[in-house]
Amino acid sequence: DSTSRGGKDVVSRVVSVLKDCGPDVLSIEDVLPFLPDFAQIDQIKDEICEALTSYSSRIEGFLREMSECDHTCDNLRSEIAR
Repeated sequence: DSTSRGGKDVVSRVVSVLKDCGPDVLSIEDVLPFLPDFAQIDQIKDEICEALTSYSSRIEGFLREMSECDHTCDNLRSEIAR
C-alpha cells in the first residue's frame, strides 16, 4: 500500500510540474515514460484530455491549411493551362 501511495505522490508531483511548466514547455507525452507502471489513468485524465483537445485543434488547423494550399494549386494549374 505504501508503494501505491508513493506512486500517487509521484503522479501528483508530475501533474503539478506539468501545470507549472505549461504545454509549450512540457507535455504529458514527455512524462508518460517516467510515470510508475501502476499509475492509473484517472490520475492524469485531465492532462490527457487537454493534450487530445490540443491535437484535435492542431489537426483542424492543418486541414484548413491543406485545403487552402489545394485551392491555390488549383488556381495555379488553371493559370498555367491558359
